[in-house]
Amino acid sequence: MTDIEDVGATIDPLHEITESTREHMEHLLEACRGYADFWCDNSTPAPGSELADEEDSLTVRSTSVLAAEAAMVALDHLHLTASFVLAEKRLTAFATFTVVRSAITAAAVAAWLVAPEKATRLERALNLNRQQARNEKVAAEEMIGPDRPKTPENEAYNTRTEGAKKAVQRMNETLQQIESDVARLKLEPTAITRQPRDNVLIEEAAELVSPTKPHYEDFGPVVEIRQKWRTLSAHAHGQAWAANLSARVETNPITGVRTSWNPPAWLLDQGILIAMDLLVRRS
Repeated sequence: MTDIEDVGATIDPLHEITESTREHMEHLLEACRGYADFWCDNSTPAPGSELADEEDSLTVRSTSVLAAEAAMVALDHLHLTASFVLAEKRLTAFATFTVVRSAITAAAVAAWLVAPEKATRLERALNLNRQQARNEKVAAEEMIGPDRPKTPENEAYNTRTEGAKKAVQRMNETLQQIESDVARLKLEPTAITRQPRDNVLIEEAAELVSPTKPHYEDFGPVVEIRQKWRTLSAHAHGQAWAANLSARVETNPITGVRTSWNPPAWLLDQGILIAMDLLVRRS
């Protein structure tokens, strides 16, 4: 009779990385460190640049600050992916792809912010500032409860409630600043208040990516980036259709037929390429 441990071990090779994937992850790790250092050292625009001229245009966070934050988020997700895969020497069936999907989303935000036209950059910076202020305000409002007596047992509760009230006040002030900026700069109000859906933001960011790279030659950056992002998103939302595309059926001599997930390294590689293309848009 076949040993149970021997049968169970048949799933391991499906998850092990190849030498090629290992090399890709090592290069990614090095690139993440380099670009993270670049963004940290260059988060302030160069004097005389268009972004530098816009630094004082807004009373809230500028395009360059928001873009640097989004870029660092993307790089951190990519760094985690490479670190995990190299340490474990394997891919997971779902979670590894979720992290890369988040990297693409954050990289797309950075690319979307740094649009070619100044008015668009200002609108998008205000749009994102407004999104973040509203989200922080809602999160803080949920932590405001009824008043409790100022007794030792209520100290933690009262401290958290007061902190939440102050956060709501700060966010209200930020939202008022955004409205003032929109009026002063004579920008289109609906461009600030209309929050773009993730898939629309991905498409608009993809339009800024060079179409000359080999991995976009079939359908172009917009279609290729949108399709890969959508596939990776299935992993993030508990939908198995993307994983089923590469599932393998293994026959267990003891328990019968079972399905073993077979995570494809090529999808991970393409997702990583897309994230980097959005961060470093060059031909």
